[in-house]
Amino acid sequence: MRHTYATLRLSKGDSLTEVSKEMGHGSPDITYRTYYKWMPKLSVSGIDGLDKRMVKNATICNLSATG
Repeated sequence: MRHTYATLRLSKGDSLTEVSKEMGHGSPDITYRTYYKWMPKLSVSGIDGLDKRMVKNATICNLSATG
């Protein structure tokens, strides 16, 4: 039942963070790795974009800290 609940919520585009909290997962990353295939493609690409932005910002911070 838990798996069905999570897949239904995520497939209709509900917040990954919200579903993760309700499932009792330690982080949204656990929820994402388990249920990413049920998320609408737009949401998945949005998450990928955020990941890329975070890596870019981390690289800029690391370069400015070293130089």
